[in-house]
Formats: sequence, structure tokens, C-alpha cells
Amino acid sequence: MGNGVPGLELLRLWPNTFLHQSLPDYEERTRRLEVLAREHTAENVFAGDDASIGWLKANIIHGVVAYLQEVGFTRPPRCGVSGRFDIQHFTDIRPLRNRTGAYLAGTYVVTSPAPDEGLGVRDDRRPASVTFYDPRTGINMNAIRRDPYLHYHHSVPLVPGLLLIWPAFVSYFEHPNHSREPAVRVAFDIHLEDGGGSP
Repeated sequence: MGNGVPGLELLRLWPNTFLHQSLPDYEERTRRLEVLAREHTAENVFAGDDASIGWLKANIIHGVVAYLQEVGFTRPPRCGVSGRFDIQHFTDIRPLRNRTGAYLAGTYVVTSPAPDEGLGVRDDRRPASVTFYDPRTGINMNAIRRDPYLHYHHSVPLVPGLLLIWPAFVSYFEHPNHSREPAVRVAFDIHLEDGGGSP
């Protein structure tokens, strides 16, 4: 399901909903975001007034509204967005984690360099990807073939222009960057400011 928007997919997975959207005409805005990421790594992304930041925030809000309507809100609540530039270097090994304190979490992929050759790493790696894990521990223990709950994890390749939004409590793992060029993303949290309307 995509809410009638090209490139937008609302995926029902486990008891959760995930939003995947390949933003159209992202190239120029994303090149500008890459420059800003290298200049303002410690700052709140959305505190700036650059046009590329406004473009990204508008797309995030649009995605959040589509997400909330998909999960049953008849009147999406007011929400706030906070975010930061997230630069993953070759040496960054990140733990399994979630985003406590937020309602939704997300990332926008600015750059995702291809793995360098000759690094001597395992063949079964998933560089430039994020993997999400079913929050219901052990739910797949009795699953059989073709059962929708057979797989307890879901991996997504991180390609430039991709916007992802998911429930903040879901644990995820950002696979190592196997390039000497840094991978650049915008990590953001969505905080609800009122209850909105639901059925």
C-alpha cells in the first residue's frame, strides 16, 4: 500500500507498520545535505533554514501523516521532528538499539558508498543496510513454511534518496560501512504533541 503516492510503500510487518519511500528528484537536495552534514555534524538538522532541510522536513511530515492514517488515525496529531546528521565511518561498529522517548523513528539516506574491494570481510555481510527485528521475542518458534511470522528480521538496503519511518520501540541494527568513504544519513525522531483522532 502506498497511499496513492509514487515510490511510497506502507509495509505491514509483524504487528507493526514500516514506511519506505524513494523520494523523487532527490539528487540536488541530497548533494546539498551532504555538504551541510560535513559542516554541521553536531547540530539539530531542522534548526537550519537551508532549502534542502525544508524539503526534507516537508517530505518527512508527509510520510508521517501517511503512516498515521495507515495505522488508524482519522485526524493525525500534531507532531514535532528532531534530527541530526549521522555519519557512519569505516570503523564505526554500532550496537543493536531502538529510539526510546519517541513515537516514531526514521532515517533519510544521503550517501551510501559501495564496499571497497580487498577488505577481507565475510561474504555473508550486509553493508549499507539496516535490519529490523520482530519485537515479539520467540514469536517465530512455531512458524511453518509460508507463515508470515517465519522470519524475525527484515533488512533494507540503504540507497540514496530513501526515506524510512518505523515505530521507535522496534530494535534495529545498522550494518557496518565497508567503505573508506563515510556513509551519510539524517536520523530523526517524531514526537506526538497531542492525541489526534482515531476510530
